[in-house]
Amino acid sequence: MNPDASGTSDALTVDDWLGVNSTEQGCEEQVCSRSGADRRQRVLRTALYSLVMGRRRGERRRATEPVVPYVDVHEPVLLFLSLGIVAMSLVDALLTLSLLQLGAEEANPFMALLLEHSVSTFLGVKYAVTAVGVISLVMHKNYRVLRVLDGYTLLGAVFVIYVGLICYELAMLLWPRVVLAFY
Repeated sequence: MNPDASGTSDALTVDDWLGVNSTEQGCEEQVCSRSGADRRQRVLRTALYSLVMGRRRGERRRATEPVVPYVDVHEPVLLFLSLGIVAMSLVDALLTLSLLQLGAEEANPFMALLLEHSVSTFLGVKYAVTAVGVISLVMHKNYRVLRVLDGYTLLGAVFVIYVGLICYELAMLLWPRVVLAFY
């Protein structure tokens, strides 16, 4: 900490980070339009509060600014959909491995190539691709594709598709003759 010529230091102190004794700077000489302490002076407290509580739950409504529909707080149903999709992806991988042992073939050529390499590579890539996809859809839940579908709707569709896929794989495991009779 090197004080300048006036004897003041330009480095932040612990009190600055925790927001102790923070006052609005520049408001002594003029009337401030905001009330309360400046949140920018309480860096750590504001960051921790934002991580836990968040503030932005929907789009901004200002007509002069471009719409950036990112939010800090998501609905609980998104957590359910996200965890459900990732869990069903792993169940799908395990059921696929069980079906492969019974003589089935992997329909996805990329996943078949990964299976030829190793089972752990197959599982790792399947989990990573699913997790990145789910995170992307949650982040972009308010963006619309072709003005029709948003991330929220796509997450619901992926969830329903996985439910159907797992039911189909379970039917193939439990009643293989019945499933093959439809082909």
